[in-house]
Amino acid sequence: MKEMLNRSNFKLAALMLALLGTGIVILISMLTTTPKTIGPSGVTFWFIALLVFLSSLLALLLVGIKTRFRKGRQQMNRTVNGSFRTGFLLSLGLVTFLALRSLGTLGVKDVILLGLVLLLIEFYLRTRSGEHETT
Repeated sequence: MKEMLNRSNFKLAALMLALLGTGIVILISMLTTTPKTIGPSGVTFWFIALLVFLSSLLALLLVGIKTRFRKGRQQMNRTVNGSFRTGFLLSLGLVTFLALRSLGTLGVKDVILLGLVLLLIEFYLRTRSGEHETT
């Protein structure tokens, strides 16, 4: 039990560090550069930083919401893992939509296809972890 809390505390600290670090990088890059000056590689790294920032932010928000409504911290590690997975998948969808939109190639078929892919990934990860039996 104590080891599980230490693991979940470490994961939460890593999420907070990732949120802070990528938030600073994104803020500085938005204030000091343009997409033309950083080039294609810089834009790619910016989208990756945005993905890490959003997934950390959403995961921490979901952990906060889930722990507020649950009694006890015995399943904290499972809560953190599930929140990270959900936050990552949501932010992956958002960043992919934003990237496709910035390229001017976002269409209805792309939205439907990406939504289905994200749902399939979520169902696969839930059934693989056995989470569907308890929630």
